Amino acid sequence: FFRQRLKVRASSYGDAVPARDFPLLIDWFRSGQLQLGLLVSRTIPLDETASGFDDIARGETLRTVVVF
Repeated sequence: FFRQRLKVRASSYGDAVPARDFPLLIDWFRSGQLQLGLLVSRTIPLDETASGFDDIARGETLRTVVVF
């Protein structure tokens, strides 16, 4: 790692520029080009958040969206 002179860099939002990229992502979502629903394993109501975290800990679901 050190012999190759690699660098460790922290990032927030990856390499995104929120003011530029978020509107673009919203447009893609609205036009159907970005299918976020495919990334959601499960939706749950607010009062089931505890069980949602338990499901994640057991590896039963990856991404849970809380709706209220």
